[in-house]
Amino acid sequence: MQQESHKQTNQRVAKELCNAFRCRFDVKVRFMTAGDQTGSPDAVIEVGGKSVVLELAGYRQRDEYYQLEELESAVKSLVRDVLAQSGAPPFSIRINWRNERRRKRKQGMTDRIARVPRGPDQQSFANEINKVIRFVQGNPRFEGKNIVLHNRETVAAFRRNAPDEPILESAEYPTLAYFCSSITLDAWTLPGPPLINSSFDARWVGADFEEIERIVGNKLNKLANYRTGAKGKEVWLVIYADGMPPSTWTDEAERDDVFKKIRETTARSSDQFDRVWWAENTRFTNQAKIFCVVEGRFRAMA
Repeated sequence: MQQESHKQTNQRVAKELCNAFRCRFDVKVRFMTAGDQTGSPDAVIEVGGKSVVLELAGYRQRDEYYQLEELESAVKSLVRDVLAQSGAPPFSIRINWRNERRRKRKQGMTDRIARVPRGPDQQSFANEINKVIRFVQGNPRFEGKNIVLHNRETVAAFRRNAPDEPILESAEYPTLAYFCSSITLDAWTLPGPPLINSSFDARWVGADFEEIERIVGNKLNKLANYRTGAKGKEVWLVIYADGMPPSTWTDEAERDDVFKKIRETTARSSDQFDRVWWAENTRFTNQAKIFCVVEGRFRAMA
């Protein structure tokens, strides 16, 4: 599936920020333009009749969770493509990954991590998802139930004693059985492609303070260039956390610590953005939250 371009991301985020500014500060705000990576501002908005340049920086936790999330995203995209090409009936999919031991462990974190297919296993995995969907289409009693995969003897015993139990033989779906502890399929009647969710989507993540410091420092190093391109307009830095996938989300309890890290990082710079903002939930329409972290030279919203 085609991913957002840099310009499309800037436009999406800037529009959600406009909504957040309206809700939080009750000011007139409108989106004007979004740029790409050729030196133009990330976005320009109008606040109370004044044009403001936004430099946008997406936050994402950078550790092996992030790497695994990228891998899972590729698997989900392949599954969607295989199902679309095969003409499979629309089902939302919930995948419960099997776990394996982590290569590294941070203090307080689990030593288990999701097992996600790589390389050729991804194609086999997608094909077997398609096969399960076809099976459930012909056996609607399995719809909406947590389907597990077991060996032949266990499946035979269940079919004798509990024929309605949602269980399949692992030998028929070897790749699925190796990577999944279970899978749930629900009929999909809404517009657009069906959702694919997983147990990995609901994991706990902590704020990556090193990444936040890197993001802010990188933007401060480019501030002189941003001011040149802004041609006299105020330049605001907005660090945004989309909220999905999970590596782009931070816990509300850590918000003050995130703000503290941003302030500490900006305070070390001789030049300052006119304002620095922190935004959350920018992936979800009309749900973004906006917080002023550093007021800079201009203290009142226009």
